Amino acid sequence: MSEEDKNSNHKKKLEHLSNLVKLSLADKVINHAEQEFLDNYANYLDVSMDEYHDVLLNPEKYQFNIPITKKERIERLFYLVKLSFSDGEILNDEIYRMRKMALNLGFEENRIEKLINKAIHLILNRYEFEKFSKKINKFLKK
Repeated sequence: MSEEDKNSNHKKKLEHLSNLVKLSLADKVINHAEQEFLDNYANYLDVSMDEYHDVLLNPEKYQFNIPITKKERIERLFYLVKLSFSDGEILNDEIYRMRKMALNLGFEENRIEKLINKAIHLILNRYEFEKFSKKINKFLKK
């Protein structure tokens, strides 16, 4: 992988992390469970502490990027919904943001509500990414 590709990939990770921070801030505060989720996910993405703090303090600085592959789009949806439930509840503002982000991810507008409901159901039933992805792919093919 070229240095340019590495930088582009890292930038996408920061942008995705900022989307999750924005979702966490739907209720104006990042609670303990959301913070723990974001901390772990930033570590998983291999984001430095300085970059992570910058994303937390300035999430609007980062643009929303649209993943190219279907798998990436489903993965983003997975983490959006998973974060929304990290505190054990989901607020109307969070559902609104999930719908908006799902639209931005390129999912069909006329199926967004059903898609979000399906994704929520799968997360509530503790589906891990591979099973979640299979179920969402099946839903999208209908």
